[in-house]
Amino acid sequence: MLMGLSSQKTLFSVLATIFFCVAVAECGNVYKIGVGIADITGPAAEINMMGYAQLGQRTAGIHLRQFSRAFVVDDGKSRILFISIDAGMTSQVIYLEVVKALKEKYGSLYSEKNVCISSTHTHSGPGGFLQHFKECRDGAWKHTALATFFGMKAISTTPASTEVPLPTSIIQQRRELTMQLMWIRRCSF
Repeated sequence: MLMGLSSQKTLFSVLATIFFCVAVAECGNVYKIGVGIADITGPAAEINMMGYAQLGQRTAGIHLRQFSRAFVVDDGKSRILFISIDAGMTSQVIYLEVVKALKEKYGSLYSEKNVCISSTHTHSGPGGFLQHFKECRDGAWKHTALATFFGMKAISTTPASTEVPLPTSIIQQRRELTMQLMWIRRCSF
């Protein structure tokens, strides 16, 4: 029997997490991990969504907020920064602007060699912000794209555990997170 796409993604996430934890445990190094998050939700209404060909179709409110999540891994010798944005895609212009802002704030700690920006590929977010943005286009402002950088404000690294969690603890953590998110959504309206 074939698994659904959601089940495949969940299985891949769990396996990738377990693989990462085992790899870290085998290395014997002490890793420092940092995380940050920023709200990058664009305008609430009357904008084109990313990737839709029907230009007359406009948004009419916010169903879920969009975020930029930043993850730092530091082994004492080198550091990497992975940023995931809830957007249809990202571009080199956005990447270069974020790296420039990071260099201005953190000096040589972050550069093109250790920063990666990825997107979740949603078609429900704002469009019109990819290349050479200087002004509002289809409702997406430059600061919306650069909010990926603002997620860095809260990042500080702490020693990470190299213990591989049992699958039941992963499931429990996911349940707790889901309950917290459901509570946040109920309270945010």
